[in-house]
Amino acid sequence: MGWVQQRKLPPCKAICYRNEPCHTLDDLWAVLHGTYNSASGRQFDTSVLDNLPDQPQHEWALFSIAELQDALSSCSNISTPGPDHLKWRHIKRVF
Repeated sequence: MGWVQQRKLPPCKAICYRNEPCHTLDDLWAVLHGTYNSASGRQFDTSVLDNLPDQPQHEWALFSIAELQDALSSCSNISTPGPDHLKWRHIKRVF
């Protein structure tokens, strides 16, 4: 019966970094680190920002603690709002 035989897996391509395939978790972490920290320690010139026009500053819109707590209460306690791994329950506890 042909339908019970082992299937061929589809071909796949390894993630490559600097023309080398990444087959281990250590290799993948090196790729991640090399990609997101590639500018670390480099000199930079902020004078390119001098030509940008100044923008007017805006004041914070006033809101009450009750409004803040109401907004936080609708957030899931298990989801993470950002890359720092703080969960909404931590932020809710602070307020």
